[in-house]
Amino acid sequence: KGAILDQADAVFTIAGNGMSPLIKDGDDVLVKFTDKLEPGAIGLFRIGGYPYIRQYYPTGLRSFRPDQESVHLPDDVEYEIIGEFISVLMPEMCPNAREQVILERIDKE
Repeated sequence: KGAILDQADAVFTIAGNGMSPLIKDGDDVLVKFTDKLEPGAIGLFRIGGYPYIRQYYPTGLRSFRPDQESVHLPDDVEYEIIGEFISVLMPEMCPNAREQVILERIDKE
């Protein structure tokens, strides 16, 4: 449980299906904050004030869906890299009821 969660700086809920089937509308995703990505990495971006999750290439951001156009960079649009996608948060990654009680006790101490 902890190895993947320990890499994450934040959890974001995805709205939209631009990266399906890997990442679907409503999925919670784990993100590591960074301002640099390797080509082919999936990242979280801010474009025009809105968050997007896309596959990064120096020339553009690609959706996994063929019906959605790529965003061409850097000429077309100003953007900010928020972080790198680590994983979809799966239920088995979260503490079970017993573990949650232990964590709450630790927080109180």
